[in-house]
Amino acid sequence: MTYYDYFNALSEVKKFPVVGTNEWRENVMIEHCDDEDPYFKVTTFQNNDWVRVTYVYKSGNFEEIYER
Repeated sequence: MTYYDYFNALSEVKKFPVVGTNEWRENVMIEHCDDEDPYFKVTTFQNNDWVRVTYVYKSGNFEEIYER
């Protein structure tokens, strides 16, 4: 199961955006973006004061961007 499949299954029981914490107690927000190529945007507010934004595409590809 890809991350996209996991998030897609989550969308069947939750309404997006979904907000929570990960195993490192960092705040995480998951959004669904329904463009020509649907994807999920996962924003993690890391404990080191950086923000990691991960784009997870239906094709299985993903990209990560780090912001301060």
